[in-house]
Amino acid sequence: MEISKNKSEFQFSKPILKEAIFTVNSKYESTLANVGVQNFQITAKQTNVQLADGYRTANVLVTVANRESVGLDDNTPYILRVSMAANFRLDSNSSEEEFKSLLKVNAPALVMSYIRPFVTQLTEQTDLETQYLPFLDFTRTGEK
Repeated sequence: MEISKNKSEFQFSKPILKEAIFTVNSKYESTLANVGVQNFQITAKQTNVQLADGYRTANVLVTVANRESVGLDDNTPYILRVSMAANFRLDSNSSEEEFKSLLKVNAPALVMSYIRPFVTQLTEQTDLETQYLPFLDFTRTGEK
């Protein structure tokens, strides 16, 4: 496959780390080696969606967190929140609907691919169980 002939028109900038919070709870009383996979919440927000200079552009921020607040309680082994953002663009010849679809599905999936190893590296450096974030189906966003 020749890259120059098969390059996608949907492009993105280098994802930038916007927030990283990680605190191990020294008062957590369960066995730290067997915490198990945490219930992470993932949010994706689109901002600055616009049409300019022949491109549709937007910024997408993805946040992975194991709690809504950063407060610790006795049942929380740690607090983890990581946010990364990237700018996305697509040729303006594409439809607005196509761009919205790419921003909803492809953009968060791409940014998550940068967050996933970051979370793994953070957690493997502790005496807690290493967290491996699964691949996610962003086509199901909003489903109950």
